[in-house]
Amino acid sequence: MMNAYKNQVYAGVYRPTSGRLTTDWGPEALPLSELSNRLTENSYFCLGDGLKTYKEILSSETLAMLCPPQDDQLNHTSAKSLIQLFIQDSDQSRNPVWTELNPLYLRASEAEEKLQAGLLKPVEQL
Repeated sequence: MMNAYKNQVYAGVYRPTSGRLTTDWGPEALPLSELSNRLTENSYFCLGDGLKTYKEILSSETLAMLCPPQDDQLNHTSAKSLIQLFIQDSDQSRNPVWTELNPLYLRASEAEEKLQAGLLKPVEQL
């Protein structure tokens, strides 16, 4: 669960299955108000900065379901940790290639949101 700003989080639920992670749902950009509706079990191990960022805003019921790790470093994503996960998840018979890593955009940029809402004005011709 990572801070997506604007009272939203990037979240997903993953489950260890036979030594690998399987996806229950996500990743998605969710408003905080919808997060508790997506959580269906009593307890989740919660990684990322989203819990720390929105701890004061989340309901007590949602907070009771989210267990943060003891090691605070696990709450900060880094390129190094993402590369390590990619390598672990890759086919071990070959070396992973950095060009196989692609960004996943879960919501429009702020400029795209303003354009869609009609809040941007065209540039005047000189």
